[in-house]
Amino acid sequence: MNRRPWLTLENRRTIEEMYTGGHSVIEIANALNADRSVIYRELRRGRTGNADKNGRPEYKAEVAQEKAYWNQERLKQEV
Repeated sequence: MNRRPWLTLENRRTIEEMYTGGHSVIEIANALNADRSVIYRELRRGRTGNADKNGRPEYKAEVAQEKAYWNQERLKQEV
């Protein structure tokens, strides 16, 4: 498996599109060549607190991107 240090905004938008479209976590992971644990973690990071049209927790790429950015900045300050 090809390991990447982080997901890009484009990857997150793909996750959002596929997840909203009703695709499973395994299908999303396969499409991005990522482990399903990465997708589950990302879906948790990008939750908005609302439900999507499928009744699942809503995921927004921009929310996840912002949280990832601030987590990265926080880690830089701790070093």
